[in-house]
Amino acid sequence: MELPAGVTFKIRGENEDQNKSQAFLMNAFIIALAVMAMILLTQFNSFYQSFLILSAVLFSTVGVFLGLLVVQRPFGIIMSGIGVISLAGIVVNNNIVLIDTYNVLRREGIAKLDAIMRTGAQRLRPVMLTTVTTILGLLPWCWK
Repeated sequence: MELPAGVTFKIRGENEDQNKSQAFLMNAFIIALAVMAMILLTQFNSFYQSFLILSAVLFSTVGVFLGLLVVQRPFGIIMSGIGVISLAGIVVNNNIVLIDTYNVLRREGIAKLDAIMRTGAQRLRPVMLTTVTTILGLLPWCWK
């Protein structure tokens, strides 16, 4: 097909939209982590505890990639990306509950190891309930 002089065309498609969505979700994830870090620093007044909580986000993200690898599913930018961001919020929430309980027990004068064991025992049910309800909520997506 011959085009008149000065006329150009560009083939565009879904890949361009996917790249825009990927850039947006990456920025949203970075901003969410930065805001979480600031809030955690003000809540705990400890870089170590804030880092400990945020490191769980890294481990959960690795777990998502391993899970997708095991079930042989592709990483969808929109669905998986939003899922990773949501999971980061849940993981941070669970870790805040655990570390806050640990800090309260330590302030009461309980030894470190005993405080760790009691924290795990006291907060196992809320953490497991959050985890199980999240898994059950996401389970229908596995069969699509």
